[in-house]
Amino acid sequence: MWVVISLVGIPGILAGVAWWYRQYLAPNTQRPTIACDMDEVLCDFLGALIAWHNATYGTSLTKADFKSYAFHEAWGGTLTEGVDKVHRFFESSYFAKIEPIPGAAQAVAALRKRARLVVVTSRQNVIAERTLEWLNAHFPDDVFAEVLFGNHYSQANPDPNKIDATKRTKLDMCKAAGAVALVDDNVSYCTQCAPALEQVVLFGAYGWNRDAPGLPANVARCASWQDALPCLHALLDKLEERQQMLVG
Repeated sequence: MWVVISLVGIPGILAGVAWWYRQYLAPNTQRPTIACDMDEVLCDFLGALIAWHNATYGTSLTKADFKSYAFHEAWGGTLTEGVDKVHRFFESSYFAKIEPIPGAAQAVAALRKRARLVVVTSRQNVIAERTLEWLNAHFPDDVFAEVLFGNHYSQANPDPNKIDATKRTKLDMCKAAGAVALVDDNVSYCTQCAPALEQVVLFGAYGWNRDAPGLPANVARCASWQDALPCLHALLDKLEERQQMLVG
């Protein structure tokens, strides 16, 4: 034992103990981070996309026609053709006029008082600037500390399951933000992130997430922000109680 101490040195041992304390015992004085998806959680992307598609192509699509977030499955064609069509939507006036999800602004304002909020979106890098402009217009006062982009469904690599150097998974974004919770409408993203987070909210009652079976225990279904807010406040209460126990 003395040999180990003599080799490492008292300062090295003390530094190791200090690191261990900070990592595992010291109370976290920073506010916990909640990550929010954007489309169909903060904004009604699909509603605007459908309105544009019906006006442009003479279709009569409704949200009930969309059973997955692979839009080409609703209007026809291939994945690549569908992604190209969505990028044309980006250049339309409909994209600029996307409406917020009901209750989102009020819920975010309430959570901001207790938590650090970030956006983790699979949106593409080509619309990053316009995305930030929309967020600033509808969620003012710098309510979101950070906005991270996954660059899924890009024209260069339309398959969201093929991750390359230009893309980030939802899990990677949550880890980078230091999130303890995620609010997202995508079942696969929710189940992917659940093991690394305290709480996940599967948001909305959409065709692509309504019938998801076998969700992890820490994934809560919430059809609206009215339902999601109490769930997230309960998590924050639990984290604050944990903090108090550490502080003593």
